[in-house]
Amino acid sequence: TLPPDDAAVARLQAVLRDVLARARPHFIEDPRMIANRTAQVAGMMTNAPAPDTLIAGLTAVAAPTGRRQLYGSLCQQYVTLRAGGADHDAALARLRDSYGAQSPSAPTAR
Repeated sequence: TLPPDDAAVARLQAVLRDVLARARPHFIEDPRMIANRTAQVAGMMTNAPAPDTLIAGLTAVAAPTGRRQLYGSLCQQYVTLRAGGADHDAALARLRDSYGAQSPSAPTAR
């Protein structure tokens, strides 16, 4: 365990603050809940991506929809896809395809 004043700890905290600030407008949950959900995902998976990578990836899924999404729901879908054999990039691609239908520029069914 590193001491709280370690330079590596400070860098990680800065990265997470930045990625959480960028995620905040796209999710209903507050940054603390986003961080908690991200930690839960990491605890559920043996090969989970770094926390900032996961948050940034799910933010990239949610942002184009133009609506605030439920981060917890996206996490659950991500975990399900990963458990089904998808790697990180493939899981995000599937989520982008699924959530892309919500995009303001997505074609509407007639």
